[in-house]
Order: sequence, then structure tokens, then C-alpha cells
Amino acid sequence: EAMESPRWPGAVGLCAAGPPWRANEAMRAERLSRTRRIQHAGHVSDAQLAGLYRGAACVVVPAIAEGFGLPIIETQQAGAPLVCSDIAVFREVAGAGALYFDPHRPHQLAEQIAAAIDPVVRAGLITAAAENLQRFSSDRAPAQVVALYRAAAAG
Repeated sequence: EAMESPRWPGAVGLCAAGPPWRANEAMRAERLSRTRRIQHAGHVSDAQLAGLYRGAACVVVPAIAEGFGLPIIETQQAGAPLVCSDIAVFREVAGAGALYFDPHRPHQLAEQIAAAIDPVVRAGLITAAAENLQRFSSDRAPAQVVALYRAAAAG
């Protein structure tokens, strides 16, 4: 639906990776006037996925509910601008390194994609994402787990 919005940037296509589309998703893609700019990469290896992230104008993570959001970390590690649903877990994980949209409002997704491909906004998102990733350092993780256990044992 976002691609049908007049706010969708005309030069931006869509590449989806993962399991095959369900029948209703495939029919929707076929009905879109911009079908020629939609491709489904299917299941890809971790290396291929990292390449897709690196080569993307931006990465979109459109979830309604999520446990953590590993694709957010992967996108930020790849240095790609991130546009994701405005849900609490994504705000917690992505911080200032993402643009957010209401997953029930396709025109907001289109607007945020247009913003994310602006060179100034893109650079700001990539810088903020690099700073955000410091919170997820593998060097810090063991100390954080120990601190969590200590707090739980004390409380």
C-alpha cells in the first residue's frame, strides 16, 4: 500500500527477502502499478542478506509486534539507513538510528522512506546507528549479564 502512495519516492523499488509471499501478498504485488520494481529474493544466506542491507537505499522493518528485532542491529551494522515500525521494542533497540512509522499508516512509511534517502538525513541516520551499536558491543555483554544476575540475586 505504501508504494501506491503519491508520497512514495518514484525511483525506489522494493526487494523482500524471506519465505515466499502468501497468496494475498503475491496478488497485491501483481496488482500494483509498480510491480516491475518489486522483487522477492526468497531465502538468502547471511552473507547475501548482509549484501542486500549494504546495497539498499534504506532497509524497512515493518512489524506490528516483535520480540527483539535482530534485523535492526544487522541493518545498523551494515551501515544502511533504517526505517522501522514505531513499536516500543524497535525504539528501544534502534534508538536515534532509525526513522519510525505507524505500521497501520502506509503513507507514513512512504514519507519516511523519502526522508531516509535524502543524503543529509541518510548520513545522520548512519552516524546515529553507529553510535547506537556501541550499546550492543560483545565486549560489554558479559558484564551486563553479570550485573543483571547480581541485581536479581540482591533483589
